[in-house]
Amino acid sequence: MKKITFAGNLIVDSVKKMEIYPSLGMLSKIESENFCVGGVCNVSIDLKILDPKLKIEVLGRIGKDDKGRFVVDKFKSLNIDTKKIIIDEKTLTSYTDVMTDKNGARTFFQYGGANDNFSPKDVDVENLDTDIFHLDYLLLLPLFDQEDDEYGTKAARLFGKLQEKGIKTSFDVVSDSGDRYQKIVIPSLKYTNYVTINEVEISKITNFKVRDDKGKIIIENIKRAIERLFEFGVKDVVTIHCPEVAVMKKKDCGFTVVPSFSIQKEMIVSSVGAGDAFLSGVLYGLINNLSDEETLKIAHACAANNLFAIDSISGAKPIEYIRQYVEEKS
Repeated sequence: MKKITFAGNLIVDSVKKMEIYPSLGMLSKIESENFCVGGVCNVSIDLKILDPKLKIEVLGRIGKDDKGRFVVDKFKSLNIDTKKIIIDEKTLTSYTDVMTDKNGARTFFQYGGANDNFSPKDVDVENLDTDIFHLDYLLLLPLFDQEDDEYGTKAARLFGKLQEKGIKTSFDVVSDSGDRYQKIVIPSLKYTNYVTINEVEISKITNFKVRDDKGKIIIENIKRAIERLFEFGVKDVVTIHCPEVAVMKKKDCGFTVVPSFSIQKEMIVSSVGAGDAFLSGVLYGLINNLSDEETLKIAHACAANNLFAIDSISGAKPIEYIRQYVEEKS
Protein backbone atom coordinates (compact mmCIF):
# COMPACT_ATOMS: atom_id res chain seq x y z
CA MET A 1 0.00 0.00 0.00
CA LYS A 2 1.33 3.42 -0.97
CA LYS A 3 2.03 5.91 1.79
CA ILE A 4 2.39 9.69 1.70
CA THR A 5 3.78 11.86 4.47
CA PHE A 6 2.52 15.44 4.53
CA ALA A 7 4.51 17.97 6.53
CA GLY A 8 4.23 21.69 7.12
CA ASN A 9 1.72 24.33 8.03
CA LEU A 10 -1.06 23.08 10.31
CA ILE A 11 -3.54 25.93 10.27
CA VAL A 12 -7.09 26.74 11.27
CA ASP A 13 -8.81 28.96 8.71
CA SER A 14 -11.52 31.39 9.74
CA VAL A 15 -13.34 31.96 6.44
CA LYS A 16 -15.33 35.18 6.50
CA LYS A 17 -17.78 35.85 3.65
CA MET A 18 -18.52 39.47 2.71
CA GLU A 19 -20.10 41.39 -0.17
CA ILE A 20 -16.93 43.29 -1.08
CA TYR A 21 -13.42 43.52 0.28
CA PRO A 22 -13.08 47.09 1.64
CA SER A 23 -10.38 49.58 0.74
CA LEU A 24 -7.99 50.71 3.47
CA GLY A 25 -9.82 52.49 6.28
CA MET A 26 -13.28 51.44 5.09
CA LEU A 27 -15.80 48.92 6.46
CA SER A 28 -17.42 45.85 4.96
CA LYS A 29 -19.96 43.77 6.85
CA ILE A 30 -19.16 40.09 7.43
CA GLU A 31 -22.13 37.97 6.32
CA SER A 32 -20.95 34.59 7.64
CA GLU A 33 -17.99 32.87 9.26
CA ASN A 34 -16.87 29.27 9.03
CA PHE A 35 -13.93 27.50 10.70
CA CYS A 36 -11.91 24.92 8.83
CA VAL A 37 -8.45 23.43 8.74
CA GLY A 38 -5.91 24.94 6.37
CA GLY A 39 -2.35 24.59 5.10
CA VAL A 40 -1.07 21.05 4.62
CA CYS A 41 -4.29 19.85 6.28
CA ASN A 42 -6.14 20.67 3.05
CA VAL A 43 -4.29 18.52 0.56
CA SER A 44 -3.82 15.60 2.99
CA ILE A 45 -7.55 15.51 3.82
CA ASP A 46 -8.59 16.04 0.19
CA LEU A 47 -6.42 13.12 -0.89
CA LYS A 48 -7.65 10.87 1.92
CA ILE A 49 -11.28 11.57 0.95
CA LEU A 50 -10.39 11.01 -2.70
CA ASP A 51 -8.83 7.63 -1.89
CA PRO A 52 -9.51 6.36 1.67
CA LYS A 53 -7.26 3.34 1.08
CA LEU A 54 -4.12 5.46 0.94
CA LYS A 55 -1.95 5.53 4.05
CA ILE A 56 -1.44 9.15 5.06
CA GLU A 57 0.47 10.63 7.97
CA VAL A 58 0.98 14.27 8.93
CA LEU A 59 3.95 16.04 10.51
CA GLY A 60 3.89 19.53 12.00
CA ARG A 61 3.39 21.58 15.15
CA ILE A 62 0.26 22.78 16.87
CA GLY A 63 -0.36 24.64 20.11
CA LYS A 64 -1.91 23.12 23.22
CA ASP A 65 -5.22 24.84 22.54
CA ASP A 66 -8.69 24.45 21.04
CA LYS A 67 -7.48 25.12 17.51
CA GLY A 68 -4.84 22.42 17.82
CA ARG A 69 -7.39 19.91 19.07
CA PHE A 70 -9.68 20.92 16.20
CA VAL A 71 -6.92 20.04 13.70
CA VAL A 72 -6.08 16.68 15.29
CA ASP A 73 -9.74 15.67 15.67
CA LYS A 74 -10.34 16.38 11.98
CA PHE A 75 -7.43 14.15 10.98
CA LYS A 76 -8.44 11.34 13.31
CA SER A 77 -12.01 11.39 12.01
CA LEU A 78 -10.60 10.39 8.62
CA ASN A 79 -8.09 7.84 9.91
CA ILE A 80 -5.07 10.03 9.12
CA ASP A 81 -2.03 9.24 11.26
CA THR A 82 -1.29 12.10 13.69
CA LYS A 83 1.31 10.42 15.91
CA LYS A 84 4.14 12.62 14.63
CA ILE A 85 2.35 15.93 15.21
CA ILE A 86 4.22 17.86 17.90
CA ILE A 87 2.33 19.84 20.56
CA ASP A 88 4.24 23.09 21.09
CA GLU A 89 3.43 24.42 24.55
CA LYS A 90 5.30 27.69 23.97
CA THR A 91 2.89 29.18 21.44
CA LEU A 92 -0.56 28.91 19.82
CA THR A 93 -1.78 26.95 16.84
CA SER A 94 -1.40 28.87 13.60
CA TYR A 95 -4.52 30.44 12.09
CA THR A 96 -5.52 32.47 9.05
CA ASP A 97 -8.35 34.94 8.63
CA VAL A 98 -9.60 34.38 5.07
CA MET A 99 -11.69 37.26 3.70
CA THR A 100 -13.82 36.07 0.76
CA ASP A 101 -15.88 38.41 -1.42
CA LYS A 102 -19.02 37.57 -3.42
CA ASN A 103 -16.94 36.52 -6.46
CA GLY A 104 -14.91 34.00 -4.47
CA ALA A 105 -11.72 36.09 -4.42
CA ARG A 106 -9.91 35.85 -1.11
CA THR A 107 -7.40 37.80 0.99
CA PHE A 108 -5.38 36.19 3.80
CA PHE A 109 -4.18 37.43 7.18
CA GLN A 110 -1.86 34.81 8.72
CA TYR A 111 -0.59 34.17 12.27
CA GLY A 112 2.41 31.82 12.24
CA GLY A 113 2.32 30.52 15.81
CA ALA A 114 3.51 26.92 16.22
CA ASN A 115 4.24 26.65 12.50
CA ASP A 116 7.06 29.14 12.90
CA ASN A 117 8.76 26.66 15.26
CA PHE A 118 8.36 23.65 12.94
CA SER A 119 11.85 22.66 11.83
CA PRO A 120 13.62 20.13 9.57
CA LYS A 121 14.94 18.71 12.84
CA ASP A 122 11.36 17.61 13.58
CA VAL A 123 11.54 15.21 10.60
CA ASP A 124 13.20 11.92 11.56
CA VAL A 125 14.59 11.09 8.14
CA GLU A 126 16.36 7.89 9.21
CA ASN A 127 13.16 6.31 10.54
CA LEU A 128 10.76 7.76 7.97
CA ASP A 129 8.93 5.01 6.07
CA THR A 130 7.00 6.56 3.20
CA ASP A 131 6.84 6.70 -0.60
CA ILE A 132 6.34 10.45 -1.02
CA PHE A 133 7.19 13.31 1.33
CA HIS A 134 5.21 16.48 0.58
CA LEU A 135 5.96 19.84 2.20
CA ASP A 136 3.53 22.78 2.43
CA TYR A 137 4.40 25.61 2.16
CA LEU A 138 7.77 27.03 1.23
CA LEU A 139 7.84 30.79 1.99
CA LEU A 140 5.65 30.16 5.07
CA LEU A 141 7.96 27.93 7.12
CA PRO A 142 10.74 30.17 8.47
CA LEU A 143 13.00 27.39 9.76
CA PHE A 144 12.79 25.54 6.43
CA ASP A 145 13.37 28.75 4.46
CA GLN A 146 16.57 29.53 6.36
CA GLU A 147 19.82 29.72 4.40
CA ASP A 148 22.09 26.69 4.29
CA ASP A 149 25.74 27.05 3.21
CA GLU A 150 25.82 23.75 1.32
CA TYR A 151 22.28 23.22 -0.02
CA GLY A 152 21.01 26.80 -0.27
CA THR A 153 18.16 26.38 2.21
CA LYS A 154 17.33 24.05 5.09
CA ALA A 155 14.39 22.67 3.08
CA ALA A 156 16.72 21.78 0.21
CA ARG A 157 19.01 19.95 2.65
CA LEU A 158 16.06 17.94 3.98
CA PHE A 159 14.87 17.06 0.48
CA GLY A 160 18.40 15.96 -0.44
CA LYS A 161 18.55 13.61 2.55
CA LEU A 162 15.09 12.22 1.76
CA GLN A 163 16.06 11.48 -1.85
CA GLU A 164 19.18 9.67 -0.63
CA LYS A 165 16.77 7.32 1.18
CA GLY A 166 14.79 6.76 -2.02
CA ILE A 167 11.82 8.85 -0.90
CA LYS A 168 10.15 10.95 -3.58
CA THR A 169 9.84 14.63 -2.66
CA SER A 170 7.15 17.19 -3.43
CA PHE A 171 6.35 20.71 -2.31
CA ASP A 172 3.98 23.59 -2.77
CA VAL A 173 4.61 27.29 -2.15
CA VAL A 174 2.40 29.99 -0.70
CA SER A 175 1.35 32.82 -3.01
CA ASP A 176 3.52 35.43 -1.34
CA SER A 177 3.47 39.09 -2.33
CA GLY A 178 7.19 39.52 -1.69
CA ASP A 179 10.30 38.91 -3.79
CA ARG A 180 11.71 35.86 -1.96
CA TYR A 181 10.68 33.20 -4.49
CA GLN A 182 13.98 32.74 -6.27
CA LYS A 183 16.12 32.78 -3.12
CA ILE A 184 13.89 30.36 -1.20
CA VAL A 185 12.38 28.07 -3.85
CA ILE A 186 15.12 27.51 -6.45
CA PRO A 187 17.55 25.68 -4.11
CA SER A 188 14.93 22.99 -3.36
CA LEU A 189 14.18 22.29 -7.02
CA LYS A 190 17.40 20.29 -7.43
CA TYR A 191 16.15 17.84 -4.80
CA THR A 192 12.46 17.70 -5.78
CA ASN A 193 10.62 15.04 -7.78
CA TYR A 194 7.20 16.66 -8.11
CA VAL A 195 6.36 20.37 -8.30
CA THR A 196 2.73 21.54 -8.50
CA ILE A 197 2.24 25.31 -8.34
CA ASN A 198 0.13 28.02 -9.95
CA GLU A 199 0.90 30.45 -12.75
CA VAL A 200 1.69 33.36 -10.42
CA GLU A 201 4.21 31.31 -8.48
CA ILE A 202 6.06 29.94 -11.51
CA SER A 203 6.22 33.44 -12.95
CA LYS A 204 7.82 34.70 -9.74
CA ILE A 205 10.33 31.84 -9.71
CA THR A 206 11.39 32.04 -13.37
CA ASN A 207 10.68 35.67 -14.31
CA PHE A 208 8.65 34.52 -17.32
CA LYS A 209 5.57 36.63 -18.00
CA VAL A 210 2.73 34.10 -18.25
CA ARG A 211 -0.14 36.54 -18.85
CA ASP A 212 -0.33 39.25 -21.48
CA ASP A 213 -1.33 42.87 -20.82
CA LYS A 214 -5.01 41.90 -21.07
CA GLY A 215 -4.63 39.11 -18.54
CA LYS A 216 -4.79 36.26 -21.07
CA ILE A 217 -2.69 33.24 -20.23
CA ILE A 218 0.37 32.66 -22.45
CA ILE A 219 0.71 28.88 -22.79
CA GLU A 220 4.04 29.00 -24.59
CA ASN A 221 5.57 31.02 -21.78
CA ILE A 222 4.24 28.56 -19.21
CA LYS A 223 5.96 25.80 -21.18
CA ARG A 224 9.20 27.79 -21.23
CA ALA A 225 8.89 28.39 -17.49
CA ILE A 226 8.36 24.66 -16.88
CA GLU A 227 11.49 23.88 -18.87
CA ARG A 228 13.35 26.36 -16.69
CA LEU A 229 12.27 24.45 -13.57
CA PHE A 230 13.74 21.28 -15.06
CA GLU A 231 16.94 23.21 -15.76
CA PHE A 232 16.96 24.14 -12.07
CA GLY A 233 16.94 20.42 -11.30
CA VAL A 234 13.40 19.06 -10.87
CA LYS A 235 13.67 15.29 -11.23
CA ASP A 236 10.34 14.03 -12.54
CA VAL A 237 7.16 16.12 -13.01
CA VAL A 238 6.11 19.77 -13.11
CA THR A 239 2.43 20.75 -13.12
CA ILE A 240 1.19 24.32 -13.45
CA HIS A 241 -2.44 25.23 -12.83
CA CYS A 242 -4.47 28.38 -13.23
CA PRO A 243 -8.22 29.10 -13.46
CA GLU A 244 -8.26 28.55 -17.23
CA VAL A 245 -5.96 25.59 -17.83
CA ALA A 246 -3.36 23.20 -16.46
CA VAL A 247 -0.07 22.16 -18.03
CA MET A 248 1.88 19.03 -17.03
CA LYS A 249 5.24 17.79 -18.19
CA LYS A 250 7.23 14.75 -17.20
CA LYS A 251 10.97 15.09 -17.71
CA ASP A 252 12.07 14.17 -21.24
CA CYS A 253 8.40 13.90 -22.34
CA GLY A 254 6.01 16.27 -24.10
CA PHE A 255 3.60 18.78 -22.61
CA THR A 256 -0.01 17.95 -21.76
CA VAL A 257 -2.42 20.89 -21.74
CA VAL A 258 -5.96 20.39 -20.39
CA PRO A 259 -8.49 23.25 -20.06
CA SER A 260 -10.39 23.67 -16.80
CA PHE A 261 -14.05 22.71 -16.61
CA SER A 262 -16.44 25.56 -17.31
CA ILE A 263 -18.26 26.72 -14.18
CA GLN A 264 -20.83 29.48 -13.97
CA LYS A 265 -19.71 32.30 -11.69
CA GLU A 266 -22.89 32.21 -9.64
CA MET A 267 -22.09 28.61 -8.65
CA ILE A 268 -18.77 29.58 -7.05
CA VAL A 269 -19.05 29.83 -3.28
CA SER A 270 -15.35 30.26 -2.46
CA SER A 271 -11.96 29.53 -4.01
CA VAL A 272 -10.26 28.84 -0.66
CA GLY A 273 -8.23 25.64 -1.00
CA ALA A 274 -8.85 25.16 -4.72
CA GLY A 275 -5.13 24.86 -5.41
CA ASP A 276 -4.77 22.25 -2.67
CA ALA A 277 -7.70 20.30 -4.09
CA PHE A 278 -6.05 20.38 -7.52
CA LEU A 279 -2.81 19.14 -5.98
CA SER A 280 -4.60 16.22 -4.34
CA GLY A 281 -5.78 15.13 -7.80
CA VAL A 282 -2.26 15.40 -9.20
CA LEU A 283 -0.81 13.31 -6.39
CA TYR A 284 -3.56 10.73 -6.89
CA GLY A 285 -2.67 10.48 -10.57
CA LEU A 286 1.06 10.20 -9.87
CA ILE A 287 0.61 7.52 -7.21
CA ASN A 288 -1.60 5.46 -9.51
CA ASN A 289 0.51 5.97 -12.65
CA LEU A 290 -2.36 7.54 -14.58
CA SER A 291 -1.82 9.30 -17.89
CA ASP A 292 -1.07 13.02 -17.75
CA GLU A 293 -4.42 13.86 -19.36
CA GLU A 294 -6.42 11.73 -16.94
CA THR A 295 -4.47 13.13 -14.00
CA LEU A 296 -5.18 16.72 -15.00
CA LYS A 297 -8.88 16.03 -15.57
CA ILE A 298 -9.16 14.48 -12.10
CA ALA A 299 -7.25 17.42 -10.62
CA HIS A 300 -9.52 19.92 -12.39
CA ALA A 301 -12.58 18.06 -11.09
CA CYS A 302 -11.23 18.13 -7.53
CA ALA A 303 -10.62 21.88 -7.79
CA ALA A 304 -14.02 22.50 -9.38
CA ASN A 305 -15.90 20.74 -6.61
CA ASN A 306 -13.90 22.70 -4.05
CA LEU A 307 -15.36 25.90 -5.51
CA PHE A 308 -18.86 24.81 -4.50
CA ALA A 309 -18.02 24.86 -0.77
CA ILE A 310 -17.38 27.73 1.65
CA ASP A 311 -14.22 26.21 3.13
CA SER A 312 -11.15 24.36 1.94
CA ILE A 313 -12.24 20.71 2.37
CA SER A 314 -16.04 20.46 2.34
CA GLY A 315 -16.03 20.09 -1.45
CA ALA A 316 -13.75 17.05 -1.39
CA LYS A 317 -15.25 13.94 -3.02
CA PRO A 318 -14.27 10.26 -3.44
CA ILE A 319 -12.69 9.19 -6.71
CA GLU A 320 -15.88 7.47 -7.96
CA TYR A 321 -17.73 10.79 -7.76
CA ILE A 322 -14.82 12.66 -9.35
CA ARG A 323 -14.60 10.24 -12.28
CA GLN A 324 -18.34 10.61 -12.88
CA TYR A 325 -17.97 14.39 -12.79
CA VAL A 326 -15.17 14.19 -15.36
CA GLU A 327 -17.29 11.97 -17.63
CA GLU A 328 -20.26 14.33 -17.45
CA LYS A 329 -18.12 17.38 -18.16
CA SER A 330 -15.99 15.88 -20.93
